[in-house]
Amino acid sequence: MTEISKLQESWKWVRCISLWLEAEDYPVLLGSADLGVSLHSSSSALDLPMKVVDMFGCGLPVCALDFTCLSELVKNGKNGLVFNNSSQLAIQLEKLFLSFPDAPQLASLTSSLNNLSHRPSTPSNPHLPKQYRSTPEKEENWTWSTWEENWGRVVRPLILSDVNL
Repeated sequence: MTEISKLQESWKWVRCISLWLEAEDYPVLLGSADLGVSLHSSSSALDLPMKVVDMFGCGLPVCALDFTCLSELVKNGKNGLVFNNSSQLAIQLEKLFLSFPDAPQLASLTSSLNNLSHRPSTPSNPHLPKQYRSTPEKEENWTWSTWEENWGRVVRPLILSDVNL
């Protein structure tokens, strides 16, 4: 924050503030935002940003820094947008907020997170039996689901297929 404080002395429109939140206040803060930004990157290329999961749980779409397995969580154009550099993020923020509060693309991203009754397609995973794997047609109809729905759809068949061997 000391480094950011020095940088923002020359910034005209942006301010960065850091604060501690009690656990019960965290979802309230996320739920009052219009968009989350994730700068998480994975050194192992295997872990997913739990802050994005928190944001999705509060119905908050994200702009997320791309890395190898991010597509398992963030579906570009469906529940968020993926960027590779600061220029791409700037363009995304401008497109999302230019007509705010009447922002159709932001509303579309948000609405995909509010539809928990539909199950998303199964991610492409070479360890899954073929009938559970994703196809381009299934990906087109992707929507967000709860942790329990996702676990039941992805992990449960793996466990049951091993039991039936």
